[in-house]
Amino acid sequence: MAGAKKSTTVRRSIAGPRELFEELMALASPGERENMNRVILTAIRRYIEELKNRAFAEEMARMAADPEIRREIKAIDREFRATEMDGLK
Repeated sequence: MAGAKKSTTVRRSIAGPRELFEELMALASPGERENMNRVILTAIRRYIEELKNRAFAEEMARMAADPEIRREIKAIDREFRATEMDGLK
């Protein structure tokens, strides 16, 4: 079918313990409780953000432990140390 647009919506069926879904819906805001799909999408977005934040923190920790980067930071610090108090007397 030439020229047909692909849908931007993906449909998936999920299965899980009833208690998990009941707890999720009970904790959702009143407006969200009407739409489980919206609640689940919100949870997925928050999980994605958590994973991104975790990956960023891990990368920052790796950089902080890298001896070469630590040397560079010390060199930059030395260069700017003289100007930190510049103009303050």
